[in-house]
Amino acid sequence: MKKTLRIILIGLWILFATSFLTRWWLTSPSAEMLPKLPESFWVWMILDVFGDANRKGDAAILVGFALSLIIVTLLTLLGWFLWRRIQMKR
Repeated sequence: MKKTLRIILIGLWILFATSFLTRWWLTSPSAEMLPKLPESFWVWMILDVFGDANRKGDAAILVGFALSLIIVTLLTLLGWFLWRRIQMKR
């Protein structure tokens, strides 16, 4: 039961933290922190994936969410690893 609850809580943490980071990233005035992707990537993303040049905002949200998910997951795994290392030394 503890393991199931822990997995659910970590999943919820990753979901909410990713959503918060994506929203902050896309609405922040300092959005220049977003990595600059090549123009060919955006053309492929908008025309081939979405099929419509009017969906540029959807592509930005999708890319922002994907990058946020990677960042939050890596930081969560790093924090979990460090927590376990500290607990093992005690």
